[in-house]
Amino acid sequence: MNTSSSVPPREGMRGTVHSPCGLRVAFLAGTLGQGGAEKQLIYMARALRQANVAVQVYSLGRDEFYEAALQGLNLEPIWIGRHESPLLRLSAFVRSLWTYKPHVIQSGHCFGNLYVALAGRLLDAVSIGSVRSDVLYEREQMGRWTPWLLHLPGSIIANSHAALDNLKSCGVPAGKCHVVSNVIDLAEFDAHASQPPPITRAAGAPVVVTVGTLARVKRLDRFLHVL
Repeated sequence: MNTSSSVPPREGMRGTVHSPCGLRVAFLAGTLGQGGAEKQLIYMARALRQANVAVQVYSLGRDEFYEAALQGLNLEPIWIGRHESPLLRLSAFVRSLWTYKPHVIQSGHCFGNLYVALAGRLLDAVSIGSVRSDVLYEREQMGRWTPWLLHLPGSIIANSHAALDNLKSCGVPAGKCHVVSNVIDLAEFDAHASQPPPITRAAGAPVVVTVGTLARVKRLDRFLHVL
């Protein structure tokens, strides 16, 4: 791992702030759309900046919902998704990282794991992959790419212990697997929350709420069945 802090980020690089501690982290977002994985990436980038770590965000998508939040942190995301070819995207990613010289490269989505793993090898940086569901869903979606996506990063983070168990069952060494639970900034949430409409119900009747996209993997059917 290259831990030298003698090479500063390129002057004028978009969104890059010199880190007093010398640590540089790069995030790769598969998308910056309005989703939970994207929100967690914003939280992590913000927390690292508050800890005086230099952060840069790269994205395969463009003109998406959470770009504004990154811009508010003075983190203009760098778009590397100009090409459809994964090899050309990887090349664009590595070229952009070459001057920044990150110590850590982390993926925000499972399908970005291969990019960060290969870039980490080329740049002698720590690579961190991620899974944002239960691994079984990723395996279904990624097909034959799944072993590469799960095994090539130096470490891999999941947001649940169920996913952690499934990672291990897929043969990923336990020492590489870690849980980073989802969080919510309650102060920010309350600041934007509107007054809910009144609910008519019998005295003492429970109120149950679920929030999520209407995607099969969210298992709304199971939620309703339990009720």
